[in-house]
This record gives sequence, structure tokens and C-alpha cells, in this order.
Amino acid sequence: MAWMRDGKPVRFGVGGPGAADLLGMFRGRFVAIEIKTPTGRQSPEQQRFEELVRRRNGIYVVLRSVDDAKAWLAQLRTEVAA
Repeated sequence: MAWMRDGKPVRFGVGGPGAADLLGMFRGRFVAIEIKTPTGRQSPEQQRFEELVRRRNGIYVVLRSVDDAKAWLAQLRTEVAA
């Protein structure tokens, strides 16, 4: 992520190389969401981040469309205990 300062991009972010695009919590569980185009692929760093999240009982998902996101959210609400 970046913004402009004095005409130059200033990069910032959370999580370091490979971290998912969106990070948060849902019902006490860490959630990492990676956004990709329909043909986009995860980098090796992103694959390592996914493995790390899953090993620690977090939720990791790659979403490729708005329809993917809607379906995943509906599933998440029913599968993760309140």
C-alpha cells in the first residue's frame, strides 16, 4: 500500500512480505484475506504466510471476485461458532 508525499510514493503496511491484503478478527479467530484476479497466483511468501496462519488455527482465504467474497462470508458465518 502507498500514498504520495512530496510527489513520491510512501509505502506502508502491516505483516511484512507475503502478508494477506486484509487482516482482521472474526469471533475470536484471526482472518487473513488475499485478493487475487481470476488468474492471479500467490507468491512463495504468500504461500508461507498462509501456512503460518493455518498452523495457528487462523482462517486464510484467497478471493477472486465479489461473488467469491459473498459466498465465503455466508459460509464463514455458519462454520465459525458464535
